[in-house]
Amino acid sequence: MAVEQIIFPPTGNFDSTSDLGDYRINFVAVRYSNKQSVRAYSAVQKLTGIWADVTLPMPESIKINNQISYNDGQADVSGSIWDPTATGLWSAFLDVTGINTAMDTLGISAALGHRPMDERDNIFKGAEFRKHSYSWKLVPKAPGDAQRITQVVREFQRMAYPSRTIADTYARVLHPPIWFIGVMDLRSGSSKSFRWDMGPLPSVLHSVDIQTHGAAGGPYAAWDSDADQSYPATTSLSLDFMELEPAINSESGLMSRSQVRGVSDAVEDTGGG
Repeated sequence: MAVEQIIFPPTGNFDSTSDLGDYRINFVAVRYSNKQSVRAYSAVQKLTGIWADVTLPMPESIKINNQISYNDGQADVSGSIWDPTATGLWSAFLDVTGINTAMDTLGISAALGHRPMDERDNIFKGAEFRKHSYSWKLVPKAPGDAQRITQVVREFQRMAYPSRTIADTYARVLHPPIWFIGVMDLRSGSSKSFRWDMGPLPSVLHSVDIQTHGAAGGPYAAWDSDADQSYPATTSLSLDFMELEPAINSESGLMSRSQVRGVSDAVEDTGGG
């Protein structure tokens, strides 16, 4: 079943950049899968099994959170390898002969203010899943805009949750979809893709925050003549996505675990990292 592509602001010609700027950001949701061949896709490739397809203007802000965890400990390094310098030879002599141990036991080291060298390292524990945050303030400016804004926020809210199953409605739900995010360059002669967005890898929708506001100094609701009803004058939308798999440095950019494992469909992100 074909999925409706939701575009805001609506335009008859998607490639038209008049009054809309040269860039868009596109969010595509596909059914969750544990297959590497699905997870290895990039946002610029043609995806199948699409559940949602939303295109918006560039956000007011894009925030990417990178957090790497380390443990306090002693690494397996070659720090105790033979040191042929005079200082190294003297230190080795004191250790081998037991003089250092004797000085510690007799309290001589303490009297001299000597303490063992701090051999601790920050040892890599793991990289947290990258988080990508986007926020907009969506204001209807033409007939049909308010209705389309409502459609956008409802789509993100709906797709953040698991879906019911047909066969086992009482005991099972379907995992929320995997999202592919990409910034598109609509300028004439461009490649139609633009990657200074730090190259989000396949992600899950972690948080959807929706706030509606009235116009500054004006009414809360605005009339939409196309829909023949009123809608909020302003809608603030914030989305937090968390990457599905840990990111790995491929030297020319970041790749997901599935992409690194050499799946044939994998496409390296050469601009996001």
